[in-house]
Amino acid sequence: MNVMETTCPVLISLPPIESNTTTRNIVIVSTLFAAELISGLLFFWAFLNKFIKYRDMAWTLGLEFLPAGGPKQFSYAELKDATDNFSNIISKGGFGDVYKGELSDHRVVRLNA
Repeated sequence: MNVMETTCPVLISLPPIESNTTTRNIVIVSTLFAAELISGLLFFWAFLNKFIKYRDMAWTLGLEFLPAGGPKQFSYAELKDATDNFSNIISKGGFGDVYKGELSDHRVVRLNA
C-alpha cells in the first residue's frame, strides 16, 4: 500500500489586532461582570429582607418554638376543651363541620372536624 503525500499551499492572512477592539472587548466584559455582580447583590439583599421580615413575624407570633416536624398536634381532649365540647359550629366545610375554639393561650382558632 502506497501512501501519497500531497500538499496544498493555502495562504491565510489574519487581520491585525487593533488596540481599540481589545479595549472595546475589555469594556464589554467588565460591564457584564459588573451587571452580574450588582444583580447578584440586589437578589441577595431582597432575600435577606424577606428572611428578616418572616423571622420577625415568627417571633411576634411565637412560631419560632414550633417543632421541626411541623405544626402542633392536639389531642382529642384538648380539641374538646378548646371548642367547648364541640358546641360552637360556625359553618360547614368540605371536610365537615367547622367549629370555633379558643386555645389555652387565648388564641381563637377554627377546627374542621
